[in-house]
Amino acid sequence: VIEVVSGLPFAAFLQQRIFDPAGMTSTWFTVPQAQAFRLTTTYGFLGDVVMPLDPARSSIYLDKPAFPFGGAGLVTSPRDYDRFLMMLANGGRLGRTRVMDEAAVRLGMSNLLPPNAVVEDRFVRTGGFGAGGRVGLGEDAGTFGWSGAAGTVGFVNTRIGLRAGLYTQYMPSNALPIGPTGWAAAVAAGSLRRMVRWNQATKPLRALLERACATGWPSSARGRSSSSTRSSFHTWTLSSPSTIDTPTGMLATRVC
Repeated sequence: VIEVVSGLPFAAFLQQRIFDPAGMTSTWFTVPQAQAFRLTTTYGFLGDVVMPLDPARSSIYLDKPAFPFGGAGLVTSPRDYDRFLMMLANGGRLGRTRVMDEAAVRLGMSNLLPPNAVVEDRFVRTGGFGAGGRVGLGEDAGTFGWSGAAGTVGFVNTRIGLRAGLYTQYMPSNALPIGPTGWAAAVAAGSLRRMVRWNQATKPLRALLERACATGWPSSARGRSSSSTRSSFHTWTLSSPSTIDTPTGMLATRVC
């Protein structure tokens, strides 16, 4: 469908419309030989025995596939996939670059299942399903993501401005006790706790900014601000010290 509508081969469409605008420079259907040294080995669990399943030096991803698959086959780096997650969390935008239409992103991350659908998949259970990912419902609303066959997990939570990825290389994905839903919930809960602590720590500064907004900024005021035609209009942002980068890089914004 994509090829018919766009007039482009599927791989070329992804490159021109997603990878290039998003700055995803290490994402391919076939890993170039010059980049083969960056591949990691995928391991398989046979009971308590761990053995190489797809050795990096002879990986299947060094070979050209029969055709670019729509549901599997891409190889990427944690950095590239993080940029993809950041784009989703930002409603299709990365910085000043619009990668995807915001309406398309919101639709794709919404629950597209009919109301009476019965979902038994272990990752989707208790949630919904969007365009290729699990959709959080109820207390988990705002979450969208998926787990891979080799144990990887990537998700965003648009409600609290969070993205996270877990990059493992073993099969089957349930061989180790790292449940995708539990891990995602733990990361989200930890981020919320850090946000609460950060807001408490910056309370005095925010009170100062409130007073400054009410009384007008002194000419010596300094900070990250943007002025309008009225000299008393400024936008201040408080950067988070958290190790988890939010989509905007900020946890608090003040406009006065």
